[in-house]
Amino acid sequence: MTQYKINKKLTHLVAIMLNSNEKLCSVYETVLGHVDMSSRKVTEMEQRFFDNLKQIMQEHTKSAVEIPWRLSIK
Repeated sequence: MTQYKINKKLTHLVAIMLNSNEKLCSVYETVLGHVDMSSRKVTEMEQRFFDNLKQIMQEHTKSAVEIPWRLSIK
């Protein structure tokens, strides 16, 4: 199960694994930055790329996820 927040510069992902008793047994969290390699800085994604990424993430997170914390990115 995965939960995410996204903006044009950053993607914040949290994925969890449940054991056979539906109890939380593993957590994976990462923040990914969109880097322009010519300037070597985090920059905004092009709109088409951003829209495609949002669509893919929505398709892969169709099941409800109850994670007891709030995700945020600035």
